[in-house]
Amino acid sequence: MGFNHLVNNQISLNAINFIHHYIPKHDYADDFSSKIIEFKKISNYSHKLTSREIAILKEFKQLLSIQFLAKLPLPIRDYLLCSVPSHKESEDNKNSFYYLSKWTDIIRDNYDKDLIWRSKTIQKLSFGGNRSIQIHLDSLKVSSKVRNKRIIVLDDVTTTGNSLIATRELLLLAGAKEVILFAFTLTKKSENEQ
Repeated sequence: MGFNHLVNNQISLNAINFIHHYIPKHDYADDFSSKIIEFKKISNYSHKLTSREIAILKEFKQLLSIQFLAKLPLPIRDYLLCSVPSHKESEDNKNSFYYLSKWTDIIRDNYDKDLIWRSKTIQKLSFGGNRSIQIHLDSLKVSSKVRNKRIIVLDDVTTTGNSLIATRELLLLAGAKEVILFAFTLTKKSENEQ
């Protein structure tokens, strides 16, 4: 499965759709890459949101709405939305997309944090964890609520796409009618990795 840069393209059902490239901090991150890290940190929310966090949520709400949701082939009400779960088993899945759904009326009624969850903890991928598709297939579970539904799986940053690909495979095995994959960012490989 490949990647589809949404800036000049329509949504692809056969690729991971993304909006920006993510440049890791050690490679001199750009402004957007810094903002995606701030967006990810909102999932650690155990306090009243700061004005900066609210501004970040508003920016990502607009980006999601204009660059992705507006390009869907069907109205948003025809989809269930979920996100790739944390690396931790039995975490409540209140990640940055969960908080974004609370701020985004267009997805609020269709977002379900409990459609897919981690049943076994894996090593955190950003710390060098195993990025294979199989590690995700073996550690994720899917709700029966997905049967005959169109599903959109959201992720903040994807590097290999394997967690999204595994999630798609499990959703289809559980009877989902269609699965669209989306990430705000795709990690840009450094000059040494190309």
